[in-house]
Amino acid sequence: MGVLFLVLANGRYAVRGRLAEQHGGNPPWPAFEEVDVAGPAQAFGCTARRIDDYAVLCVTLDTLCATLADRTGPLVVEVAVTDGGEFRP
Repeated sequence: MGVLFLVLANGRYAVRGRLAEQHGGNPPWPAFEEVDVAGPAQAFGCTARRIDDYAVLCVTLDTLCATLADRTGPLVVEVAVTDGGEFRP
């Protein structure tokens, strides 16, 4: 059976940055304009794609989930999201 990994990608490590800010400091890493998840996944042989449209995401999930039982390899779907600026762990 295949496995589907959904990665919510906001182009940076916002969760870790917010945690650092909540503890009185600045994140010790630079802001990245774009962190590509699908590219390295494809380089390791995974079927991967990046999606930045909600309607496309819905169709993709409906299609991929229906095929998981017959798959043998992992699938990676990178979903582009925006950093809303609010974080509550």
